[in-house]
Amino acid sequence: MMPTEYFLAHMWLIPLFPLAGAVLMFFLGRRLSRAAVYAICVGSMFVSTCYAFGAIWQLMARPSAARLVNFNLFTWIPAGMIRTHAGGMMNFSVPWGVRMDPLTALMLAVPTAFGFLAHVYSARAKARVGGDYRFFGYLNLFMFSTFTLVLANNLLLLFVGWVGVGLCSYLLVGFHDVRKAAAAGNQAFPVNRMGVDSGGWLVRMVSRPLMAVDSGVVDGLVNLVAGIAHVLSFPVRMLQTGRISRYALFMLIGVVIFLGYFLHAAGLPLTNRLP
Repeated sequence: MMPTEYFLAHMWLIPLFPLAGAVLMFFLGRRLSRAAVYAICVGSMFVSTCYAFGAIWQLMARPSAARLVNFNLFTWIPAGMIRTHAGGMMNFSVPWGVRMDPLTALMLAVPTAFGFLAHVYSARAKARVGGDYRFFGYLNLFMFSTFTLVLANNLLLLFVGWVGVGLCSYLLVGFHDVRKAAAAGNQAFPVNRMGVDSGGWLVRMVSRPLMAVDSGVVDGLVNLVAGIAHVLSFPVRMLQTGRISRYALFMLIGVVIFLGYFLHAAGLPLTNRLP
């Protein structure tokens, strides 16, 4: 790492700025003024945006063969030596780290830019209707989960970010009314119709078969997929009670099942670990 690559060397700070803003909102937000809430939450996202685009710029300035940076901050699942199904031994440990490559840079730029704009827009909207520190805490936590998902250097850490994004999405969608969170599920398969300009005869001639295909084939397929999804989602709808504690319990059970399956696939009955 070259001395001039400051942002690349400190890219692990990108998720921590919005996390710090979320922690402040959850513990001290009630005591803060509206202006302080906006300054902390929007400001933390602005700093993360600067670090993210700085790291992207410095990565792309490298030669193509050197565009890979990986940091392991600490080990968050230390398991020691384990025995595999094949009878061999392996050192199983999962680090908490970040990784930057050209694909990560592309996936990082889009949510960072839109996340910062969402913070700015939300601050302006909340200034008119009355802000709430919990909303901006959820928004900062959403960006922390997004950065963790994008920058994760292993699949388990990616899974943590994915679960966090799902939880924060539910909290944000149903912030004012929990019922809106369930209603948002019915909008998961929007049908985007193509608008055609009727200014010229050539456009009308081309648009007629396209509209016929759109209404006869595309809409039919979308309606078929939506109908199948509606039928298959019946067990999920039965579990939608509108209580956050119930959803948090389901997510916890899912995480435990996933980790148990992962350890089993890794070949470890935990009783086979060496001392």
